[in-house]
Amino acid sequence: RHLDPVLVFDYNGWIPQKRKFKNYIIVYGYDYRISDPAIINAVKTFAQENSLQTIALGMEQSWCDTTYLPTPFELLGIFRDADYVVTDTFHGTVFSLKYQKPFVTFVRESNKQKLIDLLETFSLTNRIVSDTSKLAKQLKEKLNREAIQTTIARGIRKTESYFEHNLSSKI
Repeated sequence: RHLDPVLVFDYNGWIPQKRKFKNYIIVYGYDYRISDPAIINAVKTFAQENSLQTIALGMEQSWCDTTYLPTPFELLGIFRDADYVVTDTFHGTVFSLKYQKPFVTFVRESNKQKLIDLLETFSLTNRIVSDTSKLAKQLKEKLNREAIQTTIARGIRKTESYFEHNLSSKI
């Protein structure tokens, strides 16, 4: 069992350094899947109260201020520079962890096992939204960045050790 490759590899050399947006919350989910009126209201209210624009990345969320289709490395830069992230996807959660962004995750039956496992690995199950009235509080809750970095570093060491042991003599 290893970390997702996105967490293992350093993409900084490929990510554009110029910020595409400022003062924003990413809404990252499959096309129109973040459609529950309570979720939409909670996200829009949070964005308005914090003077943020809502940006749907890669997929359409018609209620967001902007929908933007980035290149893969642009996507990472937009996550890196975000103020907050709302997602219901595994990789939206991974990107949030990689750049240690305040985030919340809506867990669905279709991705429950891998999302809960990921969040348990980082001791961040408190980021799962089960009550939209608490979304703002969850987003504002400080992340333990040091603990996230430590978990990622430990995972990278484990992955590198695995590759060294299992691939070095086979090449």
